[in-house]
Amino acid sequence: ALVFRIFQEWYALETRYVLEITEEHVVHHIPHCKTNFIKGLVNIHGKIQICFSLGDLIETEAAATEQPVKNNFKRMVVTEWNGTVWVFSVDELYGIQRFSLDDMKKAPETVIKSNRSYTRGVFNWQGKHAGYLDHQLLFTALKKCLL
Repeated sequence: ALVFRIFQEWYALETRYVLEITEEHVVHHIPHCKTNFIKGLVNIHGKIQICFSLGDLIETEAAATEQPVKNNFKRMVVTEWNGTVWVFSVDELYGIQRFSLDDMKKAPETVIKSNRSYTRGVFNWQGKHAGYLDHQLLFTALKKCLL
């Protein structure tokens, strides 16, 4: 899985949905867009793609209170699911980490009961917890927001 950080939280996403990792690109605002997690449009290799804020979508606690940290570790992750390309920014990218599904623990009750729980479970990784994202829930929610 691809392991990355958004604000202070670490997440993992199956690598089969990751097309590429790229430097940050300019995000162009979409006029009259009323969702706070659709950030705008980005140009990836000459193609216009939708860029969203994963932190806002999954309601990372820090997303509402913390200002984005300026650092040299920010990257954009380009993903694809069912023929649709999605791009999101991460504050830090660890890279690829192999996890055994047997090592995945149940997500905490507060996460499970949340209206926007996109986490299948939690892995212990380098002394931290990484939320293992449920790609189907995540990408389905994004697609519904565009309809």
